[in-house]
Amino acid sequence: MEYMFHSATSFDGSISSWDLSSLRSHGSMFGNTTLEPPCQAGRGPGRHYLMCERCGVGKFAPPGSFCHECHAGSVPSEDRGTCNECPLFQYSVSGVDNCLTCNLPSLVVDNRCVWWHLPLLALGFGGLAVASRFAWLWIRSRRTKKMERILEKFYEVLWEDEPNGLATYTEKLHRLGLGKQEMETKISAMRALQSQRAGVSIGYLLSAEFAQLAVQRTGQDDPTFIDMKTSFWLSEQPIGRNVICPRDGRAGCALVDWIPRHERREQTHFMSWTWKYTLQQVRSALERFQDNLAGPCYFFMCFFVNNQYRIIVEEMSSGSDNLENVFESNLQRIGSMVAILDTWDRPLYLSRIWTVYEQFVASTIHIEVKFIMPKCAAEHLQRQIACGSKGVDQVIQCLSHVDSERAQAWKLEDETKVKSLIQETVGFQHVNRHVTDVMITWIGGVVEQTCRELLDKARATNELKHELQVTAVAAIPARKFISL
Repeated sequence: MEYMFHSATSFDGSISSWDLSSLRSHGSMFGNTTLEPPCQAGRGPGRHYLMCERCGVGKFAPPGSFCHECHAGSVPSEDRGTCNECPLFQYSVSGVDNCLTCNLPSLVVDNRCVWWHLPLLALGFGGLAVASRFAWLWIRSRRTKKMERILEKFYEVLWEDEPNGLATYTEKLHRLGLGKQEMETKISAMRALQSQRAGVSIGYLLSAEFAQLAVQRTGQDDPTFIDMKTSFWLSEQPIGRNVICPRDGRAGCALVDWIPRHERREQTHFMSWTWKYTLQQVRSALERFQDNLAGPCYFFMCFFVNNQYRIIVEEMSSGSDNLENVFESNLQRIGSMVAILDTWDRPLYLSRIWTVYEQFVASTIHIEVKFIMPKCAAEHLQRQIACGSKGVDQVIQCLSHVDSERAQAWKLEDETKVKSLIQETVGFQHVNRHVTDVMITWIGGVVEQTCRELLDKARATNELKHELQVTAVAAIPARKFISL
């Protein structure tokens, strides 16, 4: 019967009575045709798709369709044209026409009759798994918070680097499950962070120890920090050469990692200054600043904090590396700046590109700036202000001479980088005006303070004169006073 109805479009004969018992092949019998057996509901094409037959047990067929198995939980309808859902507490299995009853103590679960305790066990195990998960997360959260608290304390203890303290906190972290390798990684990271954020104490800068080091290394009674640069790092025995740097793990460290441990802590003030200042200029200014200092003071001082061994000896980096991000982020983190002016009469401070740029950024991001001067320069300024408006005008004129375009830096590379940054953003004129306003605002405060001190001094002098007059009158004998 191969190709018997091939490409046929219609056929009105009945083949239900044909004897097909000897049929061997019917390939492509209905090829390229649209003929389908015209079966009624509950019946589908039978063997060889030649005639309609009643759907078997558990099967159904819509009109004009083939026979299909009823889905789980249903059985064929009476005419097998569709499927009916099983009632409550009943289920179905493949190859049946009727729903089966699930009797107690069993229950129907997903069209299966199972013992009643199995769903409860599944629910119980599920609940236990969820509870265990929450408990594990809670324990982990507590462990994490406890570890964070211990690491914070460990960070503080690490400043002193005492063996007993390190051993104590190492053991606590070990009990919390922190492995040896992970612990060493965290400790190394904390040491590196402390090295980057460590400031030199004002006490060390004013100490005889540092003064003696500077004098012995340079052979000068009052060396500049430029002189110290040469004798500290360009000599036969550069400072810090054999000390491992916590930041990169290589020999050669920053000066802040070389000084005594108790003289370094988290930075509290950013120092704006120049390396051309002498040791005595810096010491004199800091002595005046220390008189009004309320709390601890640790300076971000580039001479100490930057790894000068890498910058000067190995020439691997410069002060302007990552200038836009590093400088501003450090200044914002510290939150306070101390600017050392060498003098008011056309100060060297305003001729250096670094200090001009530092003043501009500090003012732009609203960082508090405290100006300090050496004792002799401060006294000279007060005498000039005491001369009246003429003296004040001269001071303002000197401090208004800001020319960032012609300002210089020790390294040409740094000077070029800073000036390019200024030129590509706000421009030299904007920086000049901004820094000039800062200086005038500061000198206005100094004038006000000086006038207040002069008034207080005059008032104290007048009160003293009055007291002396009263004392003199009281010392006159009574009879002489009467005669007078």
